[in-house]
Amino acid sequence: MSYLKFERIGQVSLYNKGDSIVGTWPAHNIAARSSKGNWPVGKYLWSHYNRHAEALKAANCKSTAYGCEGIHVFEVSQHGRSGMGIHAGRAANSGIFGNNIGGLTLGCVRTSERAMQQINSLHNVDPLQSIVISEGWFALPLDTSALV
Repeated sequence: MSYLKFERIGQVSLYNKGDSIVGTWPAHNIAARSSKGNWPVGKYLWSHYNRHAEALKAANCKSTAYGCEGIHVFEVSQHGRSGMGIHAGRAANSGIFGNNIGGLTLGCVRTSERAMQQINSLHNVDPLQSIVISEGWFALPLDTSALV
């Protein structure tokens, strides 16, 4: 089964069941102040997919909260959260750091429509199993014992 790995350095990668990278795209998890904060670090099992068909009826679905490709939702209830997943949307916004990935979220990972299209395409033949949320390389503790 396929899985996603999000790194707060600003990217999400999709892996297939053979553990090969299918693609890597810009992404962010910068939460609005009104939310419960960023998605906690850890591994989360896939729960369900919500197409958000109402967004497809919008003249410009790319500018809606979830974009044109829906949202893959993961099980985060162990953190007192629900409905957290990966989606696109808010494309009319210039994006965080000018990356055109849209605005703040309520804790979800936001990526591009193109990324979501490829995630959905693989999910249809190799279902998503999980997402790993990682701080990324810059947040790893530095082992200074070898420097002494």
